[in-house]
Formats: sequence, C-alpha cells, structure tokens
Amino acid sequence: MMKKCPSGKSPYRNPRDLRITARNLARALNRSHEYVRDMYAYRCPDCHQFHLTSWNTYEGQENALIFTAPPRSLQEWAMREPE
Repeated sequence: MMKKCPSGKSPYRNPRDLRITARNLARALNRSHEYVRDMYAYRCPDCHQFHLTSWNTYEGQENALIFTAPPRSLQEWAMREPE
C-alpha cells in the first residue's frame, strides 16, 4: 500500500484493488453488526490515485460504483450469532 494521501485517505492504484478492499470492509462491518452501504471509487485530485467512499458523487463528478451493498435482510443474516 502506498503512503497516505494528503486527504488522510488510503490511496489505491486501481479500482480492482478497491473492490477487494470494499468486499473485506463489508464483511468486517457485518461481523461488527454494522450495516454496509454501497461503496464508490473516485480519482483524487491531490494524489491522483483512487479512494473509497460511500458518496455517489465527488465535487460534482459521478463516482464509480465499486460494491453494491447486499439487501438488509441478507446483512442481518450475516450478522447473526452462530448457533
């Protein structure tokens, strides 16, 4: 991983790396009993790399959808305690 961007966010070289990160983040959030939202990527004007965000636009530009959140019912199933 590269060093942090001046924005404080972690930079990624390409959207493929962000997809992997988003999927892992979604799993971690569900394990922590937190709901996941859709996640998007945008190219940062400061570091020129990609960042992950839950916003579908950034400074008036459409962001690329990287991860579509599962339905809430499926997330609740993933959050349940093992029997």
